[in-house]
Amino acid sequence: MLRQILNKLKGKHSKELDNAEYLRILQLGEKDDLKALLESVGEKLPEELGRT
Repeated sequence: MLRQILNKLKGKHSKELDNAEYLRILQLGEKDDLKALLESVGEKLPEELGRT
């Protein structure tokens, strides 16, 4: 989560790397926190990942 927060602050992203990291965060059971982070920066959890 910290790496995603820092990435969002810097504004540098790789969609593929972000999605891989989102998946790891979801697997750790942190879906609500991840969704809150993404919403705070005007993004959404990719639909294909939101179903996990």
